[in-house]
Amino acid sequence: MATFQFDLVSPEKLLFSGEVEQVDLPGVEGDFGVLAGHAPFVTTLRPAS
Repeated sequence: MATFQFDLVSPEKLLFSGEVEQVDLPGVEGDFGVLAGHAPFVTTLRPAS
């Protein structure tokens, strides 16, 4: 599986930066997954329960 650079940032700091194969995240409009080659985008995440 292909990898890509993933950066997770908050307004305060960089939370994670590294090479990943896939990212699954809880978005405010529903969960979503990102694979290599996905179009770049910015979204809001749902807070953890």
